[in-house]
Amino acid sequence: MKGTITAVLSLLTTLVLAAVAGGARYPLLGGPGLVHVQSAKTGLGFSYRTFNAASSYGDVNYYGMTGKQDALTDVWSYHSVGYAPNASLAVMVTGMAHGESWTVKNGAPLTVNNDKTLGCPGDAFVSGKYHVSLNEMFDLALEPMMTVPMDYKKYEDGPSQTGKLDVGGKVLCDVNLGAGTVYLNAGFLTRGDERAMVPLGAGFEYGFNEQLSAFAEASGELRVGSQKDAYPDSLVPKGRGFDRTEFRVTPGLRFAPLPYGAVNLAVDVGLTSSAAPWQVIFGIDIPASAGRFLTVTLPGIIAGMIRDARTGGPVKCMISFPGAGLPAIVSDASGRFNASVPPGEYKIEVMANGYRMQQRKMVVASRQTDTWDVKLNRKEGQLSITVTDAATGKPLAADIRFKDSALPDAKADPATGQYRTALVPGKYSLAIAAPGYVPQDLAFSIKDKEEKAQIVALQTPAAKKPEVIVPAATPAPGVNKGTPVKREPGSAGPRVVIKPVAPAVKLSPEELAGLYKTGVQLYMDEEYAKAIATFSTIVAADPGNTKARDYLKKAKERQKKIGG
Repeated sequence: MKGTITAVLSLLTTLVLAAVAGGARYPLLGGPGLVHVQSAKTGLGFSYRTFNAASSYGDVNYYGMTGKQDALTDVWSYHSVGYAPNASLAVMVTGMAHGESWTVKNGAPLTVNNDKTLGCPGDAFVSGKYHVSLNEMFDLALEPMMTVPMDYKKYEDGPSQTGKLDVGGKVLCDVNLGAGTVYLNAGFLTRGDERAMVPLGAGFEYGFNEQLSAFAEASGELRVGSQKDAYPDSLVPKGRGFDRTEFRVTPGLRFAPLPYGAVNLAVDVGLTSSAAPWQVIFGIDIPASAGRFLTVTLPGIIAGMIRDARTGGPVKCMISFPGAGLPAIVSDASGRFNASVPPGEYKIEVMANGYRMQQRKMVVASRQTDTWDVKLNRKEGQLSITVTDAATGKPLAADIRFKDSALPDAKADPATGQYRTALVPGKYSLAIAAPGYVPQDLAFSIKDKEEKAQIVALQTPAAKKPEVIVPAATPAPGVNKGTPVKREPGSAGPRVVIKPVAPAVKLSPEELAGLYKTGVQLYMDEEYAKAIATFSTIVAADPGNTKARDYLKKAKERQKKIGG
């Protein structure tokens, strides 16, 4: 009776005192991960993990005794303390305790209780982990390890002790899939005089939200080497493989109600006779990220549709996140985009050729989808042309043709002489013509959101005037002095030709200002001939315009210099 009470108290004490981190049947050595499978990530700062596994089952045969009535109660407790000074390096110390109690019935009424290994301290482990992130999807880590042997002669507990200094290591890989993560482990560890251990494991974890996730893993220890098994199969009870290969599957749940604490519940299901048929596992992570990195990295989604504001058609564009260090994405042919980003506040820019950029700030929450449907406005300026008669200032219904452009021909309003249109930013050349007038070319550039007004004054061709002949110094007989005499062609005598004077050009102040602006632009574009014609029109209409006279003089000098 006393032995039974002692056994129960020892088991309870082992479970209660377990506080920080490892696995359930072979060395995990702490760090983020599942139960038997580790993550390649290191975490930051100090962390604790603890896993405690208990099982109790019968139908075993201890020491070859008759019948299979024997029963076993088995308890494992792993405790791990880790410290990571940065995201690439971590050091961990792991200790374990193993307790067991069994009942042997050999067919006689007598029942034997044997609990001499109850509460045995297993070998401790010291390990380091070096982590490198290949990209957003893959993380790799190398983890060398060595054991600190406990008193093997005192406890003789083969599952948790070897009595030797064991060395080994693991290669760890994480495949990050957003809300899910795949963990892959492979390693090697000596086991004293027993065959060496090759721990293998693969697991998958899916986060429903920041607090709750589900996981499943398959793990085992393959025994390799030339040493023989320590005991024949007839002396190895079920679930007590010692130096034999073990495999198991472990489904579980992780609940993290607070950032600084998480609880793990899982069940081992043994797949080989050497593994325990089942184990119930209870674990604690301090902080929550000591076990599951997803608690702080579950992404959010930004999605939407990009359309032309005028036509409603889809627009293929680039969506970027300036200042966030995230790569830009491109919408598809239908204008749709979908970006997975870590939780946080972002400045988002949407850019497409020929369209005005749009910006917006968004706060993205973990595991939530925020929608932003964008309507982009095209880049364009407004052009206004007024065509007038250079002599009278009256509006003209002129034809307007865009040279070197696919834009359609147009006509100025007959009543006002005006033509208005929206143009994509760039350089343009127009040909403006009206019946009975000299055609005129107009070159200009226009910017986004610019309103450009141009006044084009068309001139009529110079009419050919008849020659006017003045009388010679000596008037003809019978003709009064000063009376003009028309001389026949070929007749002798001097003559004076009087050139006709063009009537004054009448332009409004607004038209003069527009022409002056056009002339300056032509001068800057080195269109000197056109600039001379424009400034000549201004001077004819406004002789006192000194600025126009200066530009006219400079344009003529430049034209002369280039041989125009």
